[in-house]
Amino acid sequence: MCQCAWIVSVCVWIVSVCGHECASLILGEWRVSEVEGWRRRRTRRSRADKRRRASPPRAASAERTTMSRWPLRAPVVLTILGLAASSDPPTINKCCPQGTSLDPATFECRPSGHEWFYMNFTYGLPNCDFVLVNVNASDRVSCIDNSAETGSVVGLTCKSAADPFGFRVPEVNYVRKCCAVGRSYDAARQSCYAERHRSRPASDFFNVLMAGFRGVVDVRVGAPVCPDSFVLVDYLVHFEKVRREESESIVYRDEKHTSSRYFNPDEVCVDLTERHEMLAIRACQPGEVVCRPEGNATCVRKCCADGLAFVGNDTLHCVPSYRPLGTIRFYNMSTQPPAELEPTNPAYYLYNCPERFVLDPADVYYLGGDGLLYLKGFGGGVRDYCVEDVRDTYDVDGTHLEGLKVFKCFGDYDGELKPQMIVNSYGMIVSIVFLLLTLIVYSCLPSLRNLHGKILMLYVTCLLAAYTTHTVIVLYDTVTVDEIETAFLICKAL
Repeated sequence: MCQCAWIVSVCVWIVSVCGHECASLILGEWRVSEVEGWRRRRTRRSRADKRRRASPPRAASAERTTMSRWPLRAPVVLTILGLAASSDPPTINKCCPQGTSLDPATFECRPSGHEWFYMNFTYGLPNCDFVLVNVNASDRVSCIDNSAETGSVVGLTCKSAADPFGFRVPEVNYVRKCCAVGRSYDAARQSCYAERHRSRPASDFFNVLMAGFRGVVDVRVGAPVCPDSFVLVDYLVHFEKVRREESESIVYRDEKHTSSRYFNPDEVCVDLTERHEMLAIRACQPGEVVCRPEGNATCVRKCCADGLAFVGNDTLHCVPSYRPLGTIRFYNMSTQPPAELEPTNPAYYLYNCPERFVLDPADVYYLGGDGLLYLKGFGGGVRDYCVEDVRDTYDVDGTHLEGLKVFKCFGDYDGELKPQMIVNSYGMIVSIVFLLLTLIVYSCLPSLRNLHGKILMLYVTCLLAAYTTHTVIVLYDTVTVDEIETAFLICKAL
């Protein structure tokens, strides 16, 4: 197709410039007669127009000059069109199928979430003895792909002879999309799978954010996983105020900031929303800056990463979920009783909470507007909690869990609380000694084994067992979550 377009444009140029002799050799006598007839008709129209308009001599001369140049300009336009027709996307060989990346150690394809667009792709490793190389634009390779370890673009090239199917490495433009290709982000429900989601073609996203870029578009799907002390914050911005830099950074300006804000490509995702003119930017931001009381965002701790939840398992492991988290109710803790605040979209910490228990509806607790958990009997708010959507899951005691749940995490005793508990444990050892002596005395003297004495002996035995167990747990610190759950079931049975 490309060669035909080029040949046609060259032939038309030869016809218009070389005249009857060249045209008769290339296109034949019938094509020459058509060209001459077209020229005669153009000349008659030009003379008729000249008589009707009675234009000034200079204007008429300019018109004749313009018309006389048309046979030379037309082939140039057709040549450009031929070149445009010849600029079809080239075919490149991607080492692994879509959605997977190349493991540089084993040369196996691993799931990664990367999808490539805007070129024709074939897939597979080269049929030769190949070697892994770091690639730059215009390098010649046999296949290219993302590294499963770093995400950077790597290539495979044959060691001995040149690969006849090799190609030049194109530009690879990276962008992270919050939702799967073809889906938009529901900014109100903070989910890719809420009711207000709209199916949008991939071209809508690329035309807004990737306009003007050439080469491969490397799209990674999913919100970024923020490091410790960072929260995932949602910004709703008009698409005209968002741009993507050549460095792959995302830049936007809003009404509250006088300067542009830059986001690193691995710490931000962008997507379309249910409102056509608005884009959603989800970025990792320092919690001490954006969260209350220093910032304006209400930040809560989430048990699983974005897009994961506790679904269909009794061990409360994070698995992929397509259900929105649900509306979280926040309360003003400065009033009595606490007053419910207006609904707001929070920012989320990813909180590491491996040892936890779910709060029952009978437990009196509130989530404050400052993002802290307030429990009855505690002096103030606590941070060691997390919230998560739970579906088709059961608690350790067999209770069915469904919907949005709040989990209280076991405290981290590696800080200031650990030394205090060690000191308390040594004090309990002294108490254990005297409790043991009391039990021995009451056991040895028959006069003390009356009803009152027997009750006291049972009480001392319980205290002795409790103090001993507590001391062993604190000093040796070898208890596991399974042992805690077993002890919980025993206590429930008692």
